[in-house]
Amino acid sequence: MGFILLIFAQITLSKSCFPVIYDNICPHCDIENVKSTEENLKNLNKNEITCFLQGFNDSCKYNIEYSEYSNKVLFEVLQAYPKDFFSILSNNQQINKKYIYSEIANPIIDYDFGKIIDQIIAINLKSKTKNEVIKQLRVALHKYNY
Repeated sequence: MGFILLIFAQITLSKSCFPVIYDNICPHCDIENVKSTEENLKNLNKNEITCFLQGFNDSCKYNIEYSEYSNKVLFEVLQAYPKDFFSILSNNQQINKKYIYSEIANPIIDYDFGKIIDQIIAINLKSKTKNEVIKQLRVALHKYNY
């Protein structure tokens, strides 16, 4: 009975929380991870942001539902946690930076890119990652404001 209860508890917890992480790598293209990130946007920790960012992968571009939803949440995470975003993106080799930069340059929604760029520039942080994100935001700005 105790074994069955343990399995039930594990299944229940894994469905209501962030994904189970194996070897410090979160699953790619996991829509539940995106949903959990969005639902907990005001209370994310670095591990949750890391897991969200690790979810982006080249194979995700064929999953339209994931691509659109994750793109929207990517901008929400960037705006809510810019310093953590840059730190994690800079220091985690499990994150597909090139894919994330492409997502930033090709947003699904028309944001106020000028405002986002100004907010990021105002952050007292010198980082190649920060500069690359600003560069990709300017690409997005150009696409929507040509």
